[in-house]
Parts: sequence; C-alpha cells; structure tokens
Amino acid sequence: MQVQSQTPELRSTANQDLKIAPDVIREQLARILGSPVLTGSSRLKRLLSFVVEQTLEGRTGELKEYSLAVQVFQRPASFDPRLDPIVRVQASNLRAKLKEFYSTIGLGDPVLIELPRGTYEPRFTARLPGQNGAGLQPGASEVMPGLAMVAILPCVDLSPAKDQEHFCDGITEEIIDAMAAIDEVRVVGRTSVFHFKDTIKDVREIGAQLGVQTVLETSLRRDESRIRVTTHLIQVATSFTLWSKTFSFQLTEVFAVQEDIARSIAKALRVNFAESVRARLARRHLMDVETYNLYLLGKFHLNKRGEENLRKSISIFEEILSRHASNAPALSGLAEGHLLLAMAGAAAPSVAMGEAARLARKALSLDNELPEAYATLGSVRAMYEWDWTGAEREFGRALELSPSYTSARTSYALWCLLPTGRSQEAIDQLREAVKLDPLSLAANLMFAFALYGLRRYDEAIQQCDKTIDLEPGFSRTHMLQAVALGLKGFHREAIRKAGTALRLPGSRFFLANLAAAVCVYALAGKRRRALLSLEALNANSKKGVTSSYWQALAHARLGQTDNALRLLNESFRMKDPWLVSIGYEPLADPLRKERRFQSLIRRLGLPELQ
Repeated sequence: MQVQSQTPELRSTANQDLKIAPDVIREQLARILGSPVLTGSSRLKRLLSFVVEQTLEGRTGELKEYSLAVQVFQRPASFDPRLDPIVRVQASNLRAKLKEFYSTIGLGDPVLIELPRGTYEPRFTARLPGQNGAGLQPGASEVMPGLAMVAILPCVDLSPAKDQEHFCDGITEEIIDAMAAIDEVRVVGRTSVFHFKDTIKDVREIGAQLGVQTVLETSLRRDESRIRVTTHLIQVATSFTLWSKTFSFQLTEVFAVQEDIARSIAKALRVNFAESVRARLARRHLMDVETYNLYLLGKFHLNKRGEENLRKSISIFEEILSRHASNAPALSGLAEGHLLLAMAGAAAPSVAMGEAARLARKALSLDNELPEAYATLGSVRAMYEWDWTGAEREFGRALELSPSYTSARTSYALWCLLPTGRSQEAIDQLREAVKLDPLSLAANLMFAFALYGLRRYDEAIQQCDKTIDLEPGFSRTHMLQAVALGLKGFHREAIRKAGTALRLPGSRFFLANLAAAVCVYALAGKRRRALLSLEALNANSKKGVTSSYWQALAHARLGQTDNALRLLNESFRMKDPWLVSIGYEPLADPLRKERRFQSLIRRLGLPELQ
C-alpha cells in the first residue's frame, strides 16, 4: 500500500540534481494560490507564499517556527512555540490543502509543491508526463492516496452474559484515540462508527458511507478476568483481510493490547507509529484495572449526552478522583462534563464553566498532551472568558495532538473562528469535521448552523436536509431550517417546518426552539402566534438554570429592542456561553445599528459584522 514516488526531486534551489526554473515554480505557486482549495484561507496563502519565496531566494534559514510565527502570523517578539502551536497547526493544514489540490485540480500539473513533515522548507518536484497526483504512472497500484482513512468499528460483545457494552465501547474509543494521534492517518469519528453498532452490513457499504479505504472489526469475549479480542483489518475495495490477530490476555494487560492493536494497524497501513504516540498512550494508562473500568463507564455516559447521563458521568469521574486525585484523564472527563452541562443550560455558567476551566488546567498540569482537556479549555476561553487568542491556542494544540478530533474542529469553528470573522477557516474546519465524522448529527448540524450564520441560506437549508436524513427526529435541525426558510421569505414552508419541529418529543422544552418559533411567526407577520410562542418561551425560561439569550433574539424579531438589549446584557453578566454567536446570528440583525448592541460586541472583543 505504500506509494513509491518515481519522480526526481528538487529539495531547494541549492540542490542542483534537477533544476526547475524559479519562474516555473512561481507560476505553479500562483495557480495554487488562485485555486478554490485556498479560497478564503488567507493565512495558508501567506504561509505558502512565504516559504516558497524564501526557498527560491536561498533564505531557507528563515524557515524556522519562530520566524514564521512573527513574520507570517504577526505574533509578537515574545512568541514561545511551546505555548502557541499556530505554526505547526497551520503547516499541518497547508499540507492537507496541498494534497487536496494535487488530488483534484492539480492532478496533472508539471510541478509538485510539497511541505514535508518535520520541516518548513518546501520541496519542488518535476513530474513526468502522465503522472497523477501521487506521482504514479497510469495503471500503477494506488491503494491509499494522501492520508490513510480508517474506521474503527464498534467492538462486538461476545461474552456469555452480554454485559460488557461499556467495556467494548471503551476499547473501541481507546483504539480510535490511539490512531487519531498518528499524523499520517485520519480516523472516522466516534459518532459515525457507532452508527453501525449492533448492525450487520457489508464492509463495502460501510466504506462507501464513511469514505474510508479500510475498516477494523473487533469482537470481545470476557470470562471473569480473562479476555479474548479478535481483530480484522479489512480493505474496503476488495474485502480482503490485510491483517488479523487474536489476543488472549488478563484484564491487567488491556493497555498493552490496545497499543499492540494500534501499532499493528499503523504497520499494515505503512505509517509510522511514533515513539511520542506510544509515550502519550502510556501516560494515559497509568491506572489500575478497577479504576480503568470506572473511567470507561464515565466516558460511556459522557458520550450519551443529556443532563441525566452527564451527571452520571460527573459522579463517576468524581469517584475516581476521590481515590486518585491526580488521574489526568478523569480530570479531563470531569471538565468536559461541566462544560456540557453549562452549554445545555443545566448549570449556571459562572459555576460550571469556571469548574471546567479549573479541572482542565489541572489535568494539563499532570499530562500536557491531553487533546480533550485542551479542547475543553479552548471552549471555556472562547465562550466564557472571551479570550480569543487563548482559545485559538488551546484548540490548535488539541488538533495538533489529535488531527482526527472532530468535536475539537467543530467547537473551534463555531466558538472561535466564526465569531472572530474568520468565516472561510470556519467552513474549512467544519467540512473536514463532516468528512471525518460523516454520520455525526452534531457535526452536520453545526455545519448547517455556520452556513446559516453566514447568510448562505440555500446551502444551510440543503445541509439541514442532509442532517434530517441522518436523524429525522431531532427537532433542532427542523427548526434551524424553518428559520432559514423564513429569512428567505418562504413563510408558509417555514411555519410548516416549525410546526414539525414543535411536535417532536421534547422540543417545547428546548428554549432555542421556542425562541426560533417566535421569530418564524414574527417574520411571517403572524404577530398573535408569535406572542403566544413568546409566552411559552417565558414560562419555560423560569424553570431552573436557563439562558436569557434566546429570549433576547425573540424580542429582537418582535421589534422590542429595549427588552432584547436588556436580556442580552443579562446574558453578558451571567456569561452565557451562547452569547459568542451574537456577532453572526441573523436573528439579531434588527439590533445591529443600536449603539448599545455595538458596545456589547466590543465588550466581547468581537469584530462588527461586515
């Protein structure tokens, strides 16, 4: 499966093995910069232009992380690469974009510009006539062009009592996490692979749905302390088994087996299982078997979401920490649980967000390579502390450690990039998230929400249709589509869609849905129905810990400007996590000319909508 390049290379203009005229390289650079692949990616354009020009001019000594941070990304002279991974993250993004360009638009281009891993000095390759984007002659075998895409399917419980669901799910997630840490591999997200749990489907059908070349099937049988895990790595195109192995081990050996499985997959895919990856996994597994079992149970409930499951997960992680106060993964899981409670309106942000930040920082003080803790801290910095530079740094570190971490990409896009006006970067991150986790309801819905926030209503409506196909019973998608239809002036369709959303179970207790219904009716000129929906919204807002943000949007669309601004200021005082989306939220457009609204945007440190 390893692709062998047959092209001569020019590593820089100082290498005289093969001369490519600088003008030819600059023509190729201009073609890449002007392509749709880099549309809107101003940072990546600056980075590519800089490294190519410095190389052509013989100044490769300037291509160091510090110099790039200061000269390309305008970081201050005090920049410390140990604290801010912007150069490494953007270089990784650029490598992915170059691969995308040469696998599509630039398939037959005569000059290949690459940014090899481990260096910021580009490589220029003259390609022979008839070679494709991978440097292969026509007809040559190409199993895995670019990054290897693999899906780790849910482990099947074959135990006699069928009582190992959380353990099987945990094994699956641990292997996903291990593979996600490898740069050369992209791993399909948890949500999409768990879509196939308890189903029987042909691997070719699964591969087509997930867009992968290989899948890993595992099964587990547990008898008391003895465990037997059978694995098969299967090539989708041929259904051939590339590698298989059965592991029989004591429960105490589970960590070594997980690493062995990940290492074997990497070997089969012909990618490097770096020592740094192994060391990171070893640090995460410094817990006894009983504690590890509890940890998997906590993750099991955390991933199920919903207030009841989140509180269960919090209780389990707290039990672990009562025994082992320095358990970094448990601290990270507990931090995420508090963050999600705050976002669900089930806990006061001043309490839950502050606790999430404290716990995430403590986890990172014990293990500074936990991507989940960095992602939680990035969300807190954006949604609670309004520290946009800090948020980007934390999200960047999370994605540097785990490029396949889908929820980190969606959170980075929605809570950091989009609010700060970097819309194309946000869309790029969300497209990648959907590619990595194509069956994820959250990733698809967030992509639709971003398109809606950018006033790309037609695309948002289409994306909502795709998301509804994944889960017809999720009311939020129907209501988002209703609002987009209303803003386009399709009021009859919008009202019908809003009605569909409100009839779905639990919808009338979701404040965002009730506020959106008010707005749909107000947009259609149905003021009486809008006011009735507002009464329902106000009644539900009095129950428990809630958000005044949604009420503010409803009042804004009813023309009740003073009430809307009062409620937004209340959201500001309580540090409502949803407030960061006010800068791009279309329902807030009637307020944008108000000086009080503009003052709020400035206090949040956000740019005004152009």
